[in-house]
Amino acid sequence: MEGREVTPGGAALNSARAANHCLRKVENGGTVAFVGCIANDDSGAILVDCLQSVGMIGQFAKTEECATGRCAVLVHGKERTLCANIGASQKYPTSHLDQVDVSYTLF
Repeated sequence: MEGREVTPGGAALNSARAANHCLRKVENGGTVAFVGCIANDDSGAILVDCLQSVGMIGQFAKTEECATGRCAVLVHGKERTLCANIGASQKYPTSHLDQVDVSYTLF
């Protein structure tokens, strides 16, 4: 659709993206990693690409059980409405946390 904007988000990812934005402004700032679950689909690939483009690390488990989650947002003036499908995020296996290396440095 013409005029459409694709912005990866959700409450946790929006917070991680905001932290990443702030850290990139600080000398020797860190890199933010986000852990979640996506599908092997176009939406999952877009999410990975978007995180990489802003210097974030995406540590994703992958599922074939359902599609990567999506949320349609309609904005009219100052009003908005959301229609969300959390999709693959509901399939996150907690065992994935033992498989990823998300290191950080406090400054």
